[in-house]
Amino acid sequence: SATRNSDRVGLILFSDQIERFVPPGAGRGHALRVVREILGCKPAGHGTDIANALRLAGTMLHRRALVFLISDLELGPRRDEALTTLQRAARPVGVAHDVVAMHIRDPHERELPDVGIVTLEDAESGEVVSIDTGRKRVRDQFARLTSARAAETKLMLRRANVETLVIDTAANYVPTLLGFFAGRKRRLR
Repeated sequence: SATRNSDRVGLILFSDQIERFVPPGAGRGHALRVVREILGCKPAGHGTDIANALRLAGTMLHRRALVFLISDLELGPRRDEALTTLQRAARPVGVAHDVVAMHIRDPHERELPDVGIVTLEDAESGEVVSIDTGRKRVRDQFARLTSARAAETKLMLRRANVETLVIDTAANYVPTLLGFFAGRKRRLR
């Protein structure tokens, strides 16, 4: 879409550090470079620092831009501190630019299936826990907690002038995106 409109596209890939930065550019060759960088990136970091990526975007963008933040918006074990840091980094970028957080969510991150005792490892921290998913109370508590965390993050982003769009990995994302952009187009008129 950006290539057809002769729009400039840039890229920041991040973990707990900036993994790749491609300055904004136009043209088919540049768009293909962005795609190659996304597909070929082997992250060196293991955590997530969304605030650092937003700060970089804020310093690199000199004209108003449409910024997509594509993430699961999980903030790690020190969530309260990370949420505050993210809000401080998101606010100036959200005021200066049109920022859309595309919250990528998997159904298994919202609800646990009833499969008995499972051992889970946090991909970022390496922490390992065992959970009895056979207990309804455990599954319900997990669903409430994840729902509350997602709502808290969305509210914080809204306060920072960042719009949020939830993309479910179990569903076709195309209708969601088309509906989102059609709604934005109507609102902007």
